[in-house]
Amino acid sequence: MSKDYEKTFLEKAKDSIPPGNAYDAPVVVLIADDDPVSRRILSKSLHQAEYEVITVKDGDEAREILLSDRPPDIALLDWVMPGTTGTELCQIIARDVSHFVYTVLITAKADIDDIIEGLQSGAHEFLAKPINVAEFNVRMSAAARFLRYERELKLKNAKIADYARMMEDLAATRARQLVHAERLATLGVLSAGIGHEIRNPVAYVSGNIQILRRYESVILDAVAHSMESDRGDKTKLKMVHDNLREILNGAQEGLRTITSILEGLSKYVYRGDAFRTLSMVEQCIDDAIELSRNKWKYHVAVNKDCDQLPPIRINAQQITQVMVNLLVNASDAMYERDDGIDSVIDVSLKPNGSHQRIVVADNGPGIADDMREDIWDPFFTTKESGQGTGLGLAICSGIVEEHGGAIFYKNLPTGGACFIVDLPAVEVRNSITPGP
Repeated sequence: MSKDYEKTFLEKAKDSIPPGNAYDAPVVVLIADDDPVSRRILSKSLHQAEYEVITVKDGDEAREILLSDRPPDIALLDWVMPGTTGTELCQIIARDVSHFVYTVLITAKADIDDIIEGLQSGAHEFLAKPINVAEFNVRMSAAARFLRYERELKLKNAKIADYARMMEDLAATRARQLVHAERLATLGVLSAGIGHEIRNPVAYVSGNIQILRRYESVILDAVAHSMESDRGDKTKLKMVHDNLREILNGAQEGLRTITSILEGLSKYVYRGDAFRTLSMVEQCIDDAIELSRNKWKYHVAVNKDCDQLPPIRINAQQITQVMVNLLVNASDAMYERDDGIDSVIDVSLKPNGSHQRIVVADNGPGIADDMREDIWDPFFTTKESGQGTGLGLAICSGIVEEHGGAIFYKNLPTGGACFIVDLPAVEVRNSITPGP
């Protein structure tokens, strides 16, 4: 090829090749040709159009680049060259390269059988030698269109795949929610009947214990008198005298536990926004701290950090119940710890956009990852038998959701559990804001 040919080719190609910077990412072109003049004019013309160009002089070098981690977008391959031939490279691209590569065979062959062979090997187009600038422009325009379509299709497929993953996650989450809702609905139906059936015998037993309590001193005096007068079995009388008060205390405590469970069930069954008034969330927190103090005062320090926020419409008793549950759970998680670390519960109340956010965080062991989905289920508990009913968090979740809020959990990076309650805040007109 003459110098005049090269100069004319580059001048004509300057404004005719589609620009390589017109895409969302650089376009990389591989030129594999053993003719240095062909490599030079093709490379210069593509550089002028702002393509990234890689040139090699034999098929083996081209093969290494095509099979690398970053294969080219367009491959201009000489049919006949040292090492791997152009048609063999086309077959390698079709078989082993997952990245889309638009392939153009450069050849002087014009026989129909040769063209069929090249197309069957995987080539998309032919570029005849000696290379004509108009033909080169047509081939590059076709390559540009294919490349644009391929990139758009890849982007759409990625979006579809992301959407499919989102739908799968949403379906899985919805399925868990439906299972949870079904469990809660079943619990609601059962608890209403169970609570009614249990209340009657509990009331009967409670009444009898109250009668025994009323005559406790009389019974103890009679037993003491019998022991002094040598009447009856002194061993049995002493046992009654020494243990009666403890027996009655134990019976009353058991009844209080049963009553507490029944109250929890009845509150769980309750739905609706009756008895909601403008109340201070901080007051609910203060009440909960006082109500739960006996559970944690000997082994946990509770710190409170509450902003002065306006009242919101809530059922204060229910929100207090939520806070008591969270404080007691945090306290129980750190009971009798032996790691030498002081147990602390931090309670805060802060604004959070259109909500007021309560955070209850402890420095205990946290909750195991395999239990995170189960903690909201009714009757699920990590406490020892007899130490918990497993209704606490299920009831808390129901109460918060009825208020239009959200309750969620996370493990802290430094260890410990953190429960977050978001309650919707409403603008209260003519309300009295607490002073400093």
